Amino acid sequence: MNSKQTSISVVVPVMNSGKTLGRTFDSILSQTLLPEKIIVVYDDSSDNTLEIVNKYIKTYPSVFFFIHGPDKGIGAARQEAIMAVDTQFVSFLDSDDWYMQNALETLLSAVHETGVSCGMVCRVYPNGKRVPRCIHSANRFITHEMLKTGNPIPMSTTMYKTSLLKEQGGFDSNLLWIEDYDLHLRITKVAPYALVKKIVSFYTIHENPTMSRRTHEYAKWTAIVWMKHGFIDWKSIWHSIVYTITSFLLVPVNIIKRKSNPQIRVIHYEYLQILSGYMSGLVKGYRH
Repeated sequence: MNSKQTSISVVVPVMNSGKTLGRTFDSILSQTLLPEKIIVVYDDSSDNTLEIVNKYIKTYPSVFFFIHGPDKGIGAARQEAIMAVDTQFVSFLDSDDWYMQNALETLLSAVHETGVSCGMVCRVYPNGKRVPRCIHSANRFITHEMLKTGNPIPMSTTMYKTSLLKEQGGFDSNLLWIEDYDLHLRITKVAPYALVKKIVSFYTIHENPTMSRRTHEYAKWTAIVWMKHGFIDWKSIWHSIVYTITSFLLVPVNIIKRKSNPQIRVIHYEYLQILSGYMSGLVKGYRH
């Protein structure tokens, strides 16, 4: 650990993350600017997650703080941690992501401008491929209007002035998915995110056998968040319609291509899943 420390808490929700958690914690402990607290919110797990958490708590008892989460999802876990934060600033890092070594120092350099800051993320795929996810904007700030066309802000790249985050209510525990997008929309009604155009964290992409369902749920809850904030992203809906129609029109072509390349997919159902998710969310709407 370095000796340079400031009034920052890093919140890490954990559940069934034994394979990646050590890397996550080590990336926080090796920061050029150390946090005062690492708040671990533990939801019941079936692997060795708790064993790893206890190991780090025993090794760094003055830094790690343990909270048993409500087992109601990552948004509820983060909200539980917010109530325990007493440092001036707070950041969030998921248990399968990890920081660049100067992440907290970089975010702190910008957070003073508006009370909230964010950086960029590098996506890491199962085959080891790394793809930077850049936020293409000439503006140094991410505003409420910009967020109405999508959510470019991963939680693992953010830092908040704690008082501002608490004033805006933190995370909405009624949202099972996309609670981070909802938070960003509420925050930017009072303060834009100061954007640091540097990679501050790595985001793990998982191979998921239930990806079709997840795609539908993400789209559904995104539409619910739209409804909560009184707008609809018609451009995203139109794109999902166009891509769905196109994927069906290309079925005959893909069948022919598949004869020479069995890896070719005949139809891309994810576009239909996105469209059906949007429609489901718009019908359901937001409920307290």
